[in-house]
Amino acid sequence: MDEPLEDEEGVRLAATVMLLRDDPREGLQVFMLQRSGSGAFPDLRVFPGGKVDAPDFAPHLFDAFTDAQASSALGVAQAGLRFWVAAVRECFEECGVLLVQPAAGHEAIDLEGPHIDQYRQALLDGTMSFEEVCGAQNWLINLKQLAYFSRWRTPAQAPRRFDTRFFVAAVPPDQQAEIHAAEARTATWVAPQQALDRAQTSRWQMIEPTLRSLEVLAKYDSAAQALEHVRTGHHLQPLTQDLIEQGMMPRR
Repeated sequence: MDEPLEDEEGVRLAATVMLLRDDPREGLQVFMLQRSGSGAFPDLRVFPGGKVDAPDFAPHLFDAFTDAQASSALGVAQAGLRFWVAAVRECFEECGVLLVQPAAGHEAIDLEGPHIDQYRQALLDGTMSFEEVCGAQNWLINLKQLAYFSRWRTPAQAPRRFDTRFFVAAVPPDQQAEIHAAEARTATWVAPQQALDRAQTSRWQMIEPTLRSLEVLAKYDSAAQALEHVRTGHHLQPLTQDLIEQGMMPRR
């Protein structure tokens, strides 16, 4: 198993994906997990995500998107691409959703074969990297379905700290999100405002970054609208002192 990456202060690097879809009756929905009663955030309702690993730096998984561009978008000196790779890898590990496309000259992605579950398990076991999985199938990361959303850094007083980049992604129309038993207890698609209402009545436990992200998503009517606004930065909230104290950072 690869060791997770940390910054110079020993804060673990992480990536989270807010997976979106359009429901005919409820409109925009987001996929949320309930963690098992162990780990860093037990029993909480969260978005899929996890730690960034060293093999997540994989520039060959992108078409016309460089590490310089990714790093500039994140406000880091280099190796920004690893957050995008970690987000897509975690989405596949935890939800079974592949945010990829075939490389030029290769056939459409076969989602029905047993190799999909085998690759997912190999990632969870740490016997393959996401770059190796994609190389075996000639896949590239599909940036049309993914956008960088925000950055949250756990306050200094917390016992375990994470520097997490949040992304939004539209679930491909031919795929279904299914949790892995090792990753979460339950999961559901939910309208952002409904999730906020459940937190308000204490039915669901959430941490501040999740709540603030849901407040932003609740403003949108569709996944396409949310992705458009995130790409242009129109989703950004004022960075108030209260948000800073909760751990929100400038996006870059």
